[in-house]
Amino acid sequence: MNNLLRDKNQPLTRTSYLLMWALVLTTLGFWRNGTDPVNIPKLLLLGGFSGLVLGNVVVAKLYKDNKVIFNLVGFFLLALTIPLVFASAPLVQQFYGVSGRNTGFLAYVFLAVLFLGAATLPRDSDYQAIPRAVLIAGYGSAFVCVLELLGVNLMGAVNNFGAIIGTLGNPNFVSAFSGMITVGSFALSLNPKFKLNQKLVFVSLSLLSLFLVIKSKSFQGLGATFLGIFFVLLLFVFYKRIWTLFYGLITAGIVGGSLIAAGLFEKGPLGSSVYQFTLPIRIQYWQAGLKMLFEHPLNGVGLNSYGDWYRYARDADALITPGAVVTTNVAHNVYIDFASNGGFFLLLTFSALFGATFFYSFNALRKLRNFDALLISCLSVWVVYLITAFFSIDQLGLAVWGWVIGGALI
Repeated sequence: MNNLLRDKNQPLTRTSYLLMWALVLTTLGFWRNGTDPVNIPKLLLLGGFSGLVLGNVVVAKLYKDNKVIFNLVGFFLLALTIPLVFASAPLVQQFYGVSGRNTGFLAYVFLAVLFLGAATLPRDSDYQAIPRAVLIAGYGSAFVCVLELLGVNLMGAVNNFGAIIGTLGNPNFVSAFSGMITVGSFALSLNPKFKLNQKLVFVSLSLLSLFLVIKSKSFQGLGATFLGIFFVLLLFVFYKRIWTLFYGLITAGIVGGSLIAAGLFEKGPLGSSVYQFTLPIRIQYWQAGLKMLFEHPLNGVGLNSYGDWYRYARDADALITPGAVVTTNVAHNVYIDFASNGGFFLLLTFSALFGATFFYSFNALRKLRNFDALLISCLSVWVVYLITAFFSIDQLGLAVWGWVIGGALI
């Protein structure tokens, strides 16, 4: 499968190989022993690859040509350290993250290093690592999920969800990851430079991943997937200059988006099919997180400490929905999690990192004269990650794609 995209005249650098396998193995990695077969092995793999990438970045002496990116990552790490030092939350909890998720200080340091490594890749050919990772991780995850549908549980974990959990431990995460692969492989299948057999490999992966999105029974993943497909189609017809279809898609997007947005709040003709009872619950979680931010604007309540403050910060309406006895340790929104855990400085530095990705991606799209399947594939995967991050929580097997591809787009 690796040979499908190999350019013998321009081999990948060591950093790009490391980033490729960081994406693949962090997503697929698990073990069968212990109380957490999913997150702990992913954190260990993430740390190993992060250390190797950091070594390559240091040896390559890339700071002079990449001062902006280095400084942005540095400010983010500084902002990440402030709540660790000044917040009253337990140090171990902040450092490693809560049990069953492990998205603490350590994990985000690892992700920031991978972001830096991806943002400073020296060769154009290095970006072939991304579609290779899409292929290997996509088919690998699909293999595990299909076996699970056939009754074979490789991970040996107890599954009480009534849907596939793959190597990520939760149907929502499987849905989000499969959605990213669906959209990314669909964009790559539109590459005019690919031969028919290459296109068929990506088309097959896209359809298989879409099937897994449906079998995961997660609406948020399905919605993000179709938004991603719409995004790819819109850019494809734009660069093909099919203006009638382009403006038709714009119109359909505005009308459909308005109906779906209304349906989310149980309004309009799609209200009965689109409305999710979890949305009012999530809104309560978001409100509690924002209250934590405004009451602790400088350093937040501490990394991974949302759950310690939820009962205090929740609105009175939360006693009805989701209920007085219901609690949570995460805001179910990555951006609000950063804000409540680390204050405005952490939110701003995180936004600056991903804002740089937006800035460079927008400039690249402006300069394009033809459809660039690799760029659009990376951008669409990243957009699906951002959408799911708005309604869900960070999971290492997903976050690694958002951070590595966010850096690579720069």
